[in-house]
Amino acid sequence: MSKNNFPKSEKLCSTKTIAELFNPPKGKKSSLVFLFPFKIVALYGENLQANLQAANVVSPARVFPQILLSVPKKSFKQAVDRNRIKRQIREIYRTSKVDIIEKASPKELPYAIAFIFVAKELQDFEFMKKRLQKAFLQLLRNEV
Repeated sequence: MSKNNFPKSEKLCSTKTIAELFNPPKGKKSSLVFLFPFKIVALYGENLQANLQAANVVSPARVFPQILLSVPKKSFKQAVDRNRIKRQIREIYRTSKVDIIEKASPKELPYAIAFIFVAKELQDFEFMKKRLQKAFLQLLRNEV
């Protein structure tokens, strides 16, 4: 199996978890990193491994957090543009997640992360890649 994959188990689909991500309840900590053109919100809580086992996800060798991608319709009216940005963010995350997450211990990993694109116009792929990797590393260094 390829190490650079992005299976459904890593996609954040739960409305309850999404609500907790933006309004964390007491006892759960969240973290926010802003580095143009990205705003990253992370939710920490129980062990990531325990969450996946509770969801009946087969435990892989490495455990990755679930992610949510958001590109505001207010900034990009055309769905084509929003989808392109989301594809680019997904590709950047997919290809660099192993290298970045290996630097953090499993106890420090958030179990839910939202990547929000805040720029008003399309950005160059290489610029987005550098900034997203840097912001993601900042998030993992500024753990709870």
